[in-house]
Amino acid sequence: LETYASSAAVTLTKGGYNSLAVRFVKNGVASRALETQVYAYTITFNSQLGTAVPTQYKAMGDTVELADANRANYDFMGWYNIPGGAAGNGALFDGTFTATGDVTLYAYYLPKSFTLTYSFGRHGSGTELTAQVRYRENYTLQVPVTSRATQMFDGWFTGENGTGARL
Repeated sequence: LETYASSAAVTLTKGGYNSLAVRFVKNGVASRALETQVYAYTITFNSQLGTAVPTQYKAMGDTVELADANRANYDFMGWYNIPGGAAGNGALFDGTFTATGDVTLYAYYLPKSFTLTYSFGRHGSGTELTAQVRYRENYTLQVPVTSRATQMFDGWFTGENGTGARL
């Protein structure tokens, strides 16, 4: 009993025409090669300051392997047809190549959210607080009211009681 494959994965190696040759083997005897041309479009990934993603070459209807791009302090949200991504009303690429020309896809990121914990110290009024902040977005910290008339608030620091770096 022989098993025959009716399809095989093909990797296209360049934009434009790619030559494919197919042979059939039966009982150890190979047929003459049949050749055909397949046109591949170039899919370029612009990672927008994230990790590089290699270019792919795909024919109409092929599935595109969508790797995630990584960028420090950002969450990757997908590949879009315009640099502004979802915020620019772009279309999210679904992974099936249907364009009729070369395509550039753009990584879209959202700033990561962090939990900020801050304390009013031993002389302030209030307790330790937490706030959700996003990378590169402004945030206003509450100013503590001191319980001592001879003291005033001098700023926020990375360490306790005015030690560490000033924020």
